[in-house]
Amino acid sequence: MLRPGIKFKDYVVVKGLGGGGMSYVWLAKRLDSGEYFVVKEPIIREDDLQSTKLNIEKIRHEAKVLRILRHRNVVSLVEAFEVLQNVANVNLTPVIIVMEYIDGPSLDSYVRSNGPSVKTAIEIMKQLCDAVTFIHRNNVIHRDIKPKNILIHKKGDVVKLIDFGTSRYYYDQPMSNEAVISPGGYTAPEQRRFLSTPQSDIWSLGAVLYFLVTGRDPEYDMPGYPDNIIALPDPRKYNEDVDERIVRVIQKAMNPIMSNRYLTASDMLRDLLGSEIVRPETPISLVIKGVKYDIDSDVIVIGRNDATDTTEIYYKGGEAVIEIYDENKFISKRHCMIFRKGDKWYLKDLGSLNKTAVYRDGRWIEVYRGYKQESPEFELMDGDIISLAYDAKKGPYLQIMVKFNVGAG
Repeated sequence: MLRPGIKFKDYVVVKGLGGGGMSYVWLAKRLDSGEYFVVKEPIIREDDLQSTKLNIEKIRHEAKVLRILRHRNVVSLVEAFEVLQNVANVNLTPVIIVMEYIDGPSLDSYVRSNGPSVKTAIEIMKQLCDAVTFIHRNNVIHRDIKPKNILIHKKGDVVKLIDFGTSRYYYDQPMSNEAVISPGGYTAPEQRRFLSTPQSDIWSLGAVLYFLVTGRDPEYDMPGYPDNIIALPDPRKYNEDVDERIVRVIQKAMNPIMSNRYLTASDMLRDLLGSEIVRPETPISLVIKGVKYDIDSDVIVIGRNDATDTTEIYYKGGEAVIEIYDENKFISKRHCMIFRKGDKWYLKDLGSLNKTAVYRDGRWIEVYRGYKQESPEFELMDGDIISLAYDAKKGPYLQIMVKFNVGAG
């Protein structure tokens, strides 16, 4: 739809910046101020209506996600608007999004031009981990964190995470059965099997850190990736300035087993900076929207919070009550219960409207009997992922990782 010289709304297209499978990206200038912006539009194919509709929905999805993500290290949405277009005799409404323009190279280009640096890596990871912590707290999983999707302002002081077209936000993903896979080893193994969790982004952060200190894509130093990883990459082979701490952080972030990775991006950053990570003394921890909650109770009731837009936890009558904000109200007021019997933990659906499920051994297991009917007890394992509200076609809604703290409590 766009090309250099075309005027639309308050902008004029200056030049093309590139394109991929789903979109074209343009540099545009605002007519009144002369300020530059990035414009993204979906690729329209007259001979492929299905892929055209998918491209449109991906751009629409990206606009929706960016509206809720206002952070210094996340690309900002300026505006989004629809246009009416007839494609193959079908009226469609493609979405065009206008975003801030970051005057600087991608991280991929930056490192290949300047060379790897431990000092630079730590400064960049501070900002990147902060951004990922923020998006996880808003229940967004990026799914495609890699050097080409990270921009460095030309002054070198601001890092920006871009390209949320394939991110996951609640049920709002363009194709629930579409695996997001990037070359170079930046994609977590489970994501290639159609599962995306916050821990998948943690893997990508570890892979980016490896690239920052070596200038190499980790895939080539990780035999067996992705299905049967024999050894994790060791950056000391290529950079003698890398110390044991950085090696430990990379290899923990990129552990093939999700539950053995860092639970949060904040934990990863603390370890990278050499700060002490406080080990929980409670018997169980739950990771909800990128935040770890250490629960000091053998009975946990989980439901929806309508009072505030946060996750609330309080203790009442010997139970821990966790209330999670859900703007769509797919989570029930009393959705499910986690409890301990002896040395084992169990899950029970409390008759929720939209089901509870557990991900284990490559598949989702529904823990549900019916609306307003309690389910049978389901024994939990360390590292299980619980979905509050589960749909067999759309997949998980809000995911919670379970971590047992052996010896605590």
